[in-house]
Amino acid sequence: MLAANPQNWSDEDVDVVMSRTQTTIGGPETFKWILPAFLDRCLANPERGWMTDSNDLVSKLDYAHFDNWPADQQRAALAMLNNWANAWSRLHAGDITDSADDDAVLRNWLKARSI
Repeated sequence: MLAANPQNWSDEDVDVVMSRTQTTIGGPETFKWILPAFLDRCLANPERGWMTDSNDLVSKLDYAHFDNWPADQQRAALAMLNNWANAWSRLHAGDITDSADDDAVLRNWLKARSI
């Protein structure tokens, strides 16, 4: 699977792999591999109803021992996550959903690891 290019996958395939990574599909390396494609897809199609929300994402990052990743991988992931969080907030500004609480969890996680 890691030899495949998730850019050629459907949104559903990316969503399923992200939602199940580290639990039923792969481990931390699979998570690192699918993360960029997932973030890109969420921004390209924000209304889809993605299975993995900000709160789940933080849990997956912690489960993947993010704080032990090589520094260059941490910097790259933090930059992507910050961009995603900012864009996601703009896309959902004014929504009355649980996403505000989820966003706060991710923002606090990012703030603790600010670059």
